[in-house]
Amino acid sequence: MDGTPSKLEFELPGDDEDEYPAGNPTNPEGLGTDSVYRFGKDAGSGVSGLFSVKNRGTQPVQIYSTQSNTSGVPEVTMYDVGTGNLLEETSPSSEVSPGNQLLCGLEVDTHGVPVRDTEYDVTLTINAVTVND
Repeated sequence: MDGTPSKLEFELPGDDEDEYPAGNPTNPEGLGTDSVYRFGKDAGSGVSGLFSVKNRGTQPVQIYSTQSNTSGVPEVTMYDVGTGNLLEETSPSSEVSPGNQLLCGLEVDTHGVPVRDTEYDVTLTINAVTVND
């Protein structure tokens, strides 16, 4: 994972796919078809949460993700690693107060996605909307 506060980038399988020990039965060739994967922590750190979203504003917010292109690519959605709930526009996170953060993971659904030799490029937008009192 690479990222800044304005952009995160994930590669599946990751950059270190060629660093597996000889004889390791794991052969990370990518994601399988008709499957759902959840990535809830960085394997290198073992800490819960693949990434976090921090409320740097002055009002409580709810957080969710949207994917702009869904045709012929895997469906990617953020989820709350604490509850396991998907974070979508119709079901955003619980309230995140100013200064607090939400630990998140990614769910990748490959059902109905055509197999191809080239990479899929999926853009996911993280949305934070103020909570109406």
